[in-house]
Amino acid sequence: MDYRTIFLKKITPWVATWVTPWVTMTLGFFNHIQEKVDHLRTVDEKYAQLAVENAELKHQFTELKFSKDSELAAQETQILSKGLLQETGMKTGRTIASFNYRIPTELSPTQLYTLGLSYLVAREDEKAAAILTSLMSSDAAYRTPKNYLVSGVLWYRLDNLTQADQNFDTVIRLSEGDSTDRYQAQARLWKALVALRSQSEDRTQFWLHDLLDHYPRAVETSWVNPLGDE
Repeated sequence: MDYRTIFLKKITPWVATWVTPWVTMTLGFFNHIQEKVDHLRTVDEKYAQLAVENAELKHQFTELKFSKDSELAAQETQILSKGLLQETGMKTGRTIASFNYRIPTELSPTQLYTLGLSYLVAREDEKAAAILTSLMSSDAAYRTPKNYLVSGVLWYRLDNLTQADQNFDTVIRLSEGDSTDRYQAQARLWKALVALRSQSEDRTQFWLHDLLDHYPRAVETSWVNPLGDE
């Protein structure tokens, strides 16, 4: 028998006694590591799935919130439009409360009036209406047919047909019996225009006929009836 064979037979039991526990421990360690790796892979896959689900939920929440906000905005707009329609006669009507303009406090009434007229010419209607309304409210000297007529025209431009119509009524009342029919005729024509925008055919015809009957020679009448027909 070869000496190497004899040597292997002698050493094999000893080596086996020492190696077997080490191999067993090593295999157990690697199995434990593999279990950890498999567990982490499973956790990572679940996390990725949860991340996708969370992103989808976030997207759905954003869409739901946008839809709800849009619905609330539409309801608020509808309520605001309804309120403006009741107050001004138009859904787009403006009021003093909606103006962003602040009237200068350092100017005298005369200076304010001049400033208001300059805004009128420049078609800055909100500023002109704010100044003129303030002056007529605080000083009786400015409550004239002319100023009420100008104010009515401004409110007409600002889609506040209710306020415009009231101002034209005041013009007719204040200038009644005046030697000139200038403001009376103009106020009636403007009231016809207000009625036209309010889609009131009967009121439109009433004020046009009233203008023709009472002021047949007025300039405003010639605009309505240029041929002078009956």
